[in-house]
Amino acid sequence: YLAVLLPLGGVLYLCRRRRAALAESPWWHFVSLIALMNLAVVWGLSVEGVHFFQSQASHLAGTLSSASVTNGVLLSLTLIWAVYGTGMMAFGLWRRVYLAHVGGAALLAVAMTKLLIIDSFVVRLASETFIPVFNPLFLTYLSVLLPLAAVLFLYRRRQAALSEGESWHLLALMGLMNLAALWGLSVEAVHYFQAQAVSETGNLSDRAVHSGIHMTLTAVWTLYALALLAIGGWRRDWLVQLAGVAVGAVALGKLLLYDTFNVHLDPNSYLFMVNTQFLTFALMLGLLTTIALQLHRRRLSLPTIGVEPLVAVLAMANLVAICALTQEVVDFFDFREARFLAEGNRTLVLAQESAKQLSLTVLWALYAVGVMTAGMARQSSQVRLAGMALLAVPLVKLFGYDVFLLDQVYRVVAFVTLGVLLLIMGLAYQRHSHRVRGFLFGEQEVED
Repeated sequence: YLAVLLPLGGVLYLCRRRRAALAESPWWHFVSLIALMNLAVVWGLSVEGVHFFQSQASHLAGTLSSASVTNGVLLSLTLIWAVYGTGMMAFGLWRRVYLAHVGGAALLAVAMTKLLIIDSFVVRLASETFIPVFNPLFLTYLSVLLPLAAVLFLYRRRQAALSEGESWHLLALMGLMNLAALWGLSVEAVHYFQAQAVSETGNLSDRAVHSGIHMTLTAVWTLYALALLAIGGWRRDWLVQLAGVAVGAVALGKLLLYDTFNVHLDPNSYLFMVNTQFLTFALMLGLLTTIALQLHRRRLSLPTIGVEPLVAVLAMANLVAICALTQEVVDFFDFREARFLAEGNRTLVLAQESAKQLSLTVLWALYAVGVMTAGMARQSSQVRLAGMALLAVPLVKLFGYDVFLLDQVYRVVAFVTLGVLLLIMGLAYQRHSHRVRGFLFGEQEVED
């Protein structure tokens, strides 16, 4: 390979130096030879990588498994293609050669696609020797992404000098790089819990592994979305902020539609409000709050879909908060019931259902009152109306469910609590009637 390619590279370099004297020759002959030479270089390096691991398998027969050889071959090929593609992009930026930029970007895209689709599923890491971050697969991700990020940063700084085609290539590669980074972190989280399941044999159940994987994935996606929003706000780049919103929306959908129903915590290690599920909800609430603040400061522009984006984000934030608190109450009493059942205390087991339903009713009522109070403080009729709508939920539950199924003591407590809350809110509305006039009839708020 070297004996063929080095002289060819020298000849092509001389031809490029004297391209003015070769103007009558078809330009595509020269370009085709350069492309063929780069293809041969990549092919030769790839073959060398395959032969290296095959020879290692022969020398270390019995100590190097076939899985290790396969892992080495796959990851080395990805690394070779990615490094070569990044080098071509850097050369294209330095020499202002558009074709080098396009060729490098194409090879990089192939390498990253292979990393995402093939390597992440085919490469098998030994659970017994797995070390988070310091393992071949994750180090390959870092080796691919860090040089690419550096080159894309240089391209970004010289964006004004790029052609329209180069700008689109740059944007596509930035999207692919972020996708690869997020995918790599997700794969690392999955491998971590799979390794824990092996190392904690007999102590970590399949359900605990499943719950840990999904909660960690949601938390990782949420943190990545927060990072994108922070970087976008700092750089005043609406595309980065929009990417953060998109990643956050995926994490939010997974949290509400899948994790809430399929994640089950371990009763033996459960702590009220100090567990992975509640902390993940708290992270999501922090993300939605960040988006709401950026919308409020008019740093992020999103198309309206029938409603104001800020209103939609605040509504989702309140939904996440209610779901988190509700899930905590349900888990708390369910785990107490399981513990009392194991102890054979039948009386306390029967009382847990009534206590749980009473707690949910009071929780929803308190939350609704809090929203109405915030609406009064902010003089916002929309927030006050939302609070009244939320207050209708515990009222309907009280008269439609609790009054028939709760024990007498819990039923009385529920009625007294809601009665006191309604009385307090009625007095507050009466005292500040000049601020909330028009709340029900849409009239302009005026002083008495």
